[in-house]
Amino acid sequence: MLSPFRQIRPFEQRKAARVSLCLSAVMFLVYLCTLSGSICPGASAKWVAWVSGADVRDVVTHPLLSLLGSLAAKLPVPMTSTAFRLNLLAALAGALVVGWIYRIVYSLVMDGMKGETTIAKAEKTAPFAGILAYVDATEFKSSFNRPNLYYEVRPKTKDVDKDIIKFIKQHSGKSGIIYCLSRKKVEELAAILKANDIRAAAYHAGLDSATHTQTQDDFLMENIDVIVATIAFGMGIDKPDVRFVIHYDIPKSLEGYYQETGRAGRDGGEGMCIAFYSNKDLQKLDKFMEGKPVAEQDIGRQLLVETAAYAETSVCRRKMLLHYFGEVYPKDNCGNCDNCLHPKTKIEASEQLVIALNAILAIKENFRSDYVIDFITGKETDEIQAHHHDEQELFGAGADEDEKIWNPVIRQALIAGFLEKEVENYGLLKVTSAG
Repeated sequence: MLSPFRQIRPFEQRKAARVSLCLSAVMFLVYLCTLSGSICPGASAKWVAWVSGADVRDVVTHPLLSLLGSLAAKLPVPMTSTAFRLNLLAALAGALVVGWIYRIVYSLVMDGMKGETTIAKAEKTAPFAGILAYVDATEFKSSFNRPNLYYEVRPKTKDVDKDIIKFIKQHSGKSGIIYCLSRKKVEELAAILKANDIRAAAYHAGLDSATHTQTQDDFLMENIDVIVATIAFGMGIDKPDVRFVIHYDIPKSLEGYYQETGRAGRDGGEGMCIAFYSNKDLQKLDKFMEGKPVAEQDIGRQLLVETAAYAETSVCRRKMLLHYFGEVYPKDNCGNCDNCLHPKTKIEASEQLVIALNAILAIKENFRSDYVIDFITGKETDEIQAHHHDEQELFGAGADEDEKIWNPVIRQALIAGFLEKEVENYGLLKVTSAG
């Protein structure tokens, strides 16, 4: 039986509360601005000139104030009285102040913390305290581990649509979200699901507000079972019994992946997180970054490398995901991911590990994993030749090994604590004391 509280949209309530709070803040600032203007009318020459009836287009520099002044000058008396002008100016000033405060606080929270439940990595929370001028502040960190979530990565083939339909049919009646990268794919997949008698709906930023609201309501009221969406869906949806989250396309980053999979099983019950992975998707995402600033491209590609490492790993996915967020998972087998339930064949690679560690030390711990692998395998790239590393004794020390082995070796070394990655320095590899 549905709870009567489901009929109230929590997302709309929170949005209304935020708007109300902003309006209250504007009115309060307007009152303060008006009061201060009445007490000290000579505080600003421009304000006095404007209030006394001077041509506002000549004395007010802010474009919004100039526009407002021009309109006010055309208003009939008594609306052009000094009191009205003062209150009008105070109202706009208050609105501008609120806007600036909102932008500052929003940027601090989003850039520094990225949301309290998701991606507050160590390198982001540390500077946040500095921005707020907190000295010796106490940090409270909760675990990123969601024990009830099952993680699985499947190869993305031409039959991916059939695979998704089969999965949903096997879990008939359960609520789920499917994430796609493009609006076009969202519309296409939603139509395919509907054609196969699955109660589904599309959701993306290109739809109008009424459609958004109706889709959210239908999902909360269980009139539909599956939402096919871009990342625009989920932030304000308070539905605790989402039983599966499927990624049709691999996400741009593990932060996004963790946030989106976190919408499953919020009630502590079953939560299946299935991602379909193809290297072509990564190539597509990499192409999207063309034309962006070089620094932004470097960071974006580094995030893609981390995502690919997660998708291709043979170790416990939970252990690797938590390691990415700086948390140590003590178990080698979580019992709730595809790699732990169906372990892949492993090989002894201690010799390869020693080669990798020595190679990183030989090039002064000043390069990323892709450069290290090129060095180990003996690739004479322009960058390696520019640093004269092709003249090093260890250059090509692992050329006889299968090239595909080196990425897993470096990942395992990171998880085991033999290496660490300096994220703030674009992922430079450093050998730890354990290594």
